[in-house]
Amino acid sequence: MKKFTKSLHIMTMLGVGVVSAVWLGWSGLAQAQSPAPSATPATATISSMQQAGQVVRLGDEDGPHFIGGDAVIITEDLVGDVYVGGGSVLIESRIEGDLIVGGGNVTIGGEITDDLRVGGGSIVLNGVVGKNVTAGGGSITFGPSSEVAGSVIVGAGNLSFDGTVGGDLWAGAGLMRLNGEFGQGIQAEVGSLTVLPAASVARDLKVSYEEDANVSQAASVAGQVQIQQSERSKSFDRAGDAIAGVTKGIGTAATVATTLMALVSGLILLYLLPKFIDERSEQILTSPVPSLGWGLIALILLPILAVVLMAVVITLPLGFILLFSYFIMLMMANWITSKALGEKLYQSTNQSWLNNRYLQFIVGLLIIKVIGLVPVVGGIALFGSMLLGLGSLLKWLREII
Repeated sequence: MKKFTKSLHIMTMLGVGVVSAVWLGWSGLAQAQSPAPSATPATATISSMQQAGQVVRLGDEDGPHFIGGDAVIITEDLVGDVYVGGGSVLIESRIEGDLIVGGGNVTIGGEITDDLRVGGGSIVLNGVVGKNVTAGGGSITFGPSSEVAGSVIVGAGNLSFDGTVGGDLWAGAGLMRLNGEFGQGIQAEVGSLTVLPAASVARDLKVSYEEDANVSQAASVAGQVQIQQSERSKSFDRAGDAIAGVTKGIGTAATVATTLMALVSGLILLYLLPKFIDERSEQILTSPVPSLGWGLIALILLPILAVVLMAVVITLPLGFILLFSYFIMLMMANWITSKALGEKLYQSTNQSWLNNRYLQFIVGLLIIKVIGLVPVVGGIALFGSMLLGLGSLLKWLREII
């Protein structure tokens, strides 16, 4: 299941990364330009698409279109492929082409005539897709009004279907709920499965689950039904226990060492750049959702952009600098989030001893490290902490460029 789900996420995230790279480059150019009355046709198109505030929209009349910002709302019909990145994204229009989206919260209505590729924290599809859907996210919902003419490939923590899928469904999910109509077969590997009475499958239903499966007898399946619990072999369990025993001590020592290194390095950074860290922390506290969205874009965009730059001789040094900066940002991300968490704790409790940026950082870092030790939840918390810090850093870079 891990390999299957990982492959789905990689497919979706790579697509979102390339889109974000192109969009960010275009947005930088747009900000450097100043509008003139004698605009070219392309510039006139940009103006008609309302480049304003925190949303940047670029593209010719016939596409492709590049749209990004903290909160993106698209209600106009567009011709050509559309690439979107943002903290929150709402699409309620007809798009004659492909739609590629990356964001924190994504809601898609209207109609997409070709393929849909989407990645995000929370994704809701209520519209019509003329071809195929590829999606990866924390929570993905295909609403009652959703219609997909082609196939669906999806990986998610929570996955829910209430609409119609004309083709096959391939899924990997922690929790999968089926209550829609499927014109072909379903193959999935999940943690938990729920099939409701209204579900209808025109061909085979093949699901491998880990925890539990609840299938209504009223559900309609025209083909074979193969729902079985996956089991690890005893030899694999014994090998895993042995490896766990050997690595437990190493893991504990590594955790202590990395925590001390982060503590010392973060305090040094806070001493050298107190105002900078305070501003980035404030960015996280005032705009957490946009910071998550920007963090996701930075996580995927920067290494791809660095590789592209290194592929050209004249921009090779710039590519190395960008890649080095990316790793520095990854290290700084959790430190900034730790400071923000400690500051939030002080604001909530009003404890006088926390009225100190250094103590706020230390307390916040220790809380994140302790939560990180909790299975599953810890990994999600650490990943979210990194995205928040990365997002605040990317916002700062866009402000100074």
